[in-house]
Amino acid sequence: MEFSHLGRLKRHTDREHLKRFPFSCEVSGCGKSFSSRHEVKLHNIHAHSDARPFPCDVCNTAYKINGKLMEHQRSKSHLLKVEESLKKSSTSKMKNSIKAYFMKTTATQK
Repeated sequence: MEFSHLGRLKRHTDREHLKRFPFSCEVSGCGKSFSSRHEVKLHNIHAHSDARPFPCDVCNTAYKINGKLMEHQRSKSHLLKVEESLKKSSTSKMKNSIKAYFMKTTATQK
């Protein structure tokens, strides 16, 4: 295995071979440790936060991670809701905005 930077080699060695995880979650009772501050930050967002900063504008749901929102937007239930919204919308302006939204979300996920 080759590493382009000495820091990446050190991180790999610390994590994979020496099993060093010097950064701990500070939430009482959690006890998880990580090899970087960034991993602790991500852990706190996913495990200890109720924040859901990635909303689906069609289904009135929100997700902690953008990848989960994108996964939802590819789901059959989401696509059925988009289709249902198209059928129910009374104005052509509304239909066009829903179509544009649908085209945008499906185009960015390919």
